[in-house]
Amino acid sequence: MKVLANEAPKDIELLGKKKLVNFNIEQVTKENEDGTTYIMYQYEQLRFKPTDTPKYIEDTVKDYRLNNLKVTTTGGKTFYADPSSRVDLRDVIAQAEDKGLPSTTWKLAEDFEGSRYAVVTLDELKEASSLALEEKGKIVGAL
Repeated sequence: MKVLANEAPKDIELLGKKKLVNFNIEQVTKENEDGTTYIMYQYEQLRFKPTDTPKYIEDTVKDYRLNNLKVTTTGGKTFYADPSSRVDLRDVIAQAEDKGLPSTTWKLAEDFEGSRYAVVTLDELKEASSLALEEKGKIVGAL
């Protein structure tokens, strides 16, 4: 679950009979209607039983992060980068190269210029695929 809070969270918190594990913690700046700014903390949180083992928690968080992965290219387009999407990226890159297509329409993970669908170039697809593999490597400890 995504959380937005006023205070920076601890990595692990106990709340009643639940163990809360917080990750992907980012400090974000928000703005009031009068233009003043303030700091918030945005992060993802999973809930576990206090009896869940550290190995189970680690594996579950890793799986969650892999299955919800997104990457943003230098052009500002955000792509899904979960396991299925990484295969889709590889397939469309191979097909575009085989057919000599310089671009295609792709469904992005976040709006880009007002739409989830955008024309993406072969180079953008390659960059997204490369970034996806890099981020996967960071999560599984391969890089």
